[in-house]
Amino acid sequence: LQNTPLHSIDPHPHSLFHSFDPSQIVACVVYPAATIIAPGEIEHEDGWRLPVGDIVSRELLDSEIESNAKIVSNVLEDGGFKSFVLDEIRSEIWLKLWGSAVFNPVSALCHASLGTLCGWSGIETWMKLVMEEVQNVGEKVGCKMRVSLEKRLIGAAKVGDHKTSMLMDVEFGRKSELEPILGAVIEIAALTNTPVPRLDTLYNLMKLLEHVTQESSTDQTPFKVVLTKE
Repeated sequence: LQNTPLHSIDPHPHSLFHSFDPSQIVACVVYPAATIIAPGEIEHEDGWRLPVGDIVSRELLDSEIESNAKIVSNVLEDGGFKSFVLDEIRSEIWLKLWGSAVFNPVSALCHASLGTLCGWSGIETWMKLVMEEVQNVGEKVGCKMRVSLEKRLIGAAKVGDHKTSMLMDVEFGRKSELEPILGAVIEIAALTNTPVPRLDTLYNLMKLLEHVTQESSTDQTPFKVVLTKE
């Protein structure tokens, strides 16, 4: 799939694809969990890891020039984050996506935090089946998972009572990140002839939720009830 733009991330006429030199792009996997408290106010909840990597293999770049990924990693380290350079950043991206493509839409549909979602035994078997579809697509494009599916679930559960980005988007009546997170996996599945029936269903349920939420939303802030004692 090299040099194949994804419509879910970069719709026609693929402005991003035609505007940036891949050798200058640094990928970063964002593991910290955070919540938007107010515009411009973010509450950090868990995690400091920000691994980075050059999109183009170092073998194809000038070995005498310090990699862009290393430069970015040093800046992040100076800022207090735990950052390091990975030679195979695509597999790390897919490792994060392995969970996000499932946890995000399910949490939004159920209005459940990550801890509640991963601790609910009633859907654990089903979520594993959906995650297996994500894994199958990743392996079709050469991505390898460095942890087991069970460990990926345990790691997500350890984050605790955290709202996923899609759940926060739904609560605020905003358009979610459905396309780049789940839509991209489904698009790659189609390009590699990989069946993903459960992902297709999850995607369409989220599209319906977005339609209903945005149609009925007249305010950009979630509804709150505040009780005060006289």
